[in-house]
Amino acid sequence: GGCGMAGVELATRLGASEVVGVCSKENIPLVIKQGASRCVDYTDKDAYAQLVKESKFDLIYDCASGFGKAECYHADAAKMLTETGKVVTLNGPALTWIRFFTSTQARLVKLVLAKQSGADLAGLVAKLPNLHPAIGEVLELTTDGVARGFAILKSRRAKGKVVLSLTDSGARPPAAGELPDWTGRVLAQAGMNELRGTVEKQTAGTSQLYPAE
Repeated sequence: GGCGMAGVELATRLGASEVVGVCSKENIPLVIKQGASRCVDYTDKDAYAQLVKESKFDLIYDCASGFGKAECYHADAAKMLTETGKVVTLNGPALTWIRFFTSTQARLVKLVLAKQSGADLAGLVAKLPNLHPAIGEVLELTTDGVARGFAILKSRRAKGKVVLSLTDSGARPPAAGELPDWTGRVLAQAGMNELRGTVEKQTAGTSQLYPAE
């Protein structure tokens, strides 16, 4: 997916001495291309066990715990930390979230929720020009395209970001200030009420903990 791939490239560009990707065997070439020093196939139990037993890392970026079948890799990750190392996770079991909201997070494992900030993104691009996000699928911004895009995301088999293209959809490109609220202002102004309904249906039950900036 997009978060893990972005983490690999950012760690490499920021000068990490070694970046180890944990992924399926079929995705190893893609992760290596994105900048990983080496990869471990998590479906290979012996190779994964060896990684946990013998490795020490300053930072572990966990994009897998709490998704799919609710696997949790926090315990394994903690075993692989240096004395000052930390685990940064995007998700986890209920206890992880309870600790986050009660400000009682574990010393080694930190759940991080980021605000949507165009200014932060622009600053990152300015410091690290020529970033190359991994693009998995490019779909038209239509009702079918949106439904297909969400189906790919929910399958947990996305290889990079899913992009919705305005090129052939008939929609006008949104202005920069409209990006955080594209499901509302952009689609409504483009006269795409059916598409807006599809997006809202696909995202039903989700919430944005922080307002967009």
